[in-house]
Amino acid sequence: AETVSAAPITAASAAPAQEISDGSEIIVTAQRKEEKITDVPIAMTALSGDALDDRKIEGGPELLRAIPNVSFTKTNFSMYNFSIRGIGTQSISASSDPAVAVSFNSTPLVRNRLFEAEFFDMNRVEVLRGPQGTLYGRNATAGVVNMIPALPESDFGGEVKGETGSYKTRRLSGMLNVPISDTLGVRVAGMMTKRDGFDYNSFLDTRINGRDLWSTRVSAQWEPSDRFKANVIWQHFEEDDNRSRSAKQLCTPDPGTSQIGSVTITDKGLQGRISQGCLPGSLYDDAAFGKPNSGALVYLYFPNVYMSVGNRAVGNTRVRVPAVIADPMGGGMQSRNLREIESNWDPIFRAKNDVFQFNWEFKPSETLQFISQTAYSRDRFYSSQDYNRFVTAPMFADSSAGIMYAGTRLIDLGRFPGPTPGGIFCDPQ
Repeated sequence: AETVSAAPITAASAAPAQEISDGSEIIVTAQRKEEKITDVPIAMTALSGDALDDRKIEGGPELLRAIPNVSFTKTNFSMYNFSIRGIGTQSISASSDPAVAVSFNSTPLVRNRLFEAEFFDMNRVEVLRGPQGTLYGRNATAGVVNMIPALPESDFGGEVKGETGSYKTRRLSGMLNVPISDTLGVRVAGMMTKRDGFDYNSFLDTRINGRDLWSTRVSAQWEPSDRFKANVIWQHFEEDDNRSRSAKQLCTPDPGTSQIGSVTITDKGLQGRISQGCLPGSLYDDAAFGKPNSGALVYLYFPNVYMSVGNRAVGNTRVRVPAVIADPMGGGMQSRNLREIESNWDPIFRAKNDVFQFNWEFKPSETLQFISQTAYSRDRFYSSQDYNRFVTAPMFADSSAGIMYAGTRLIDLGRFPGPTPGGIFCDPQ
């Protein structure tokens, strides 16, 4: 998926400022002007860059460690659900709009990498709880997550941080702040994370859910006077690994009903077709590590009933051979290890995101101030993952078992074993 968006904003209001401390007070810009956090009539939490490091909050999903009334969940598809006070979105499409607005330096980003990207060289992160549509536009029904990056300062400085750990984890981040002159400064920052997967695919004997991502940011700020300043920011994020979008799927199999009113149902195929696939049940029961009743899955039911690989001789009668067997799940069980799955292919996860931003502030008098923010964002995303995350028995009927008929002519299965020998589909070409 690829999305390109532009968001110019021009307003006459007070200027946004970096977070500073005034005794025990923190200055925030939740209402697009400098205010002490205790004076803002909004339920909010502001975390400085040091606070993020101290609490090991490395990305958006981990904000719930320090912020009340929030939750973060990830679906089996492209989107995530960041909820505030129980309000979020359960949409699963990559083009869905969230109910919590995500902003970069007070500019809204409809397409963003809050789930994947990690925080680095941040001034602060502000989380506003409750509707914020007046100041932050659409998608702010539940609140706002506003990420404020560190901008160039007047003093030369730099830092480098490194980290290593289990699963061959390597994490590196750093920044360099260079004042070009008394009025112009440049700041460069970046980070990278690599590690092997936490999860194990027993079918392919591979480690999955690893990380290979990096980000960089370049910013420049010009402040020729106390009345005017301007800055430009470019931030790039990129990931290419086998990240899993969701965890292992558990299922308490539903065998289907054998009685509807006074009618007894003995046909297993019909029982499967009126099954839900899985039953409600405790995740702590052994039965929760089962696999769905295949009869409830339309993509298996349809070829079983309406498609055929040919006919088989039963005495003097030709009997139709369904293309797909009735229950390839076969009542199989999964491993109880929540970090072990079965899949015939490993996940693929690729994402790129670029944000360009230009801001300026002009204060012609003590009572009037103009602010302009212009942003351009480009997001590219591709992901592939096994939906069920477990394998089945061979799904297709064995076309080589018995004699196949073509009209009234017998076929030599030694030479022509049919399209699905051994239950494995083979292209006849």
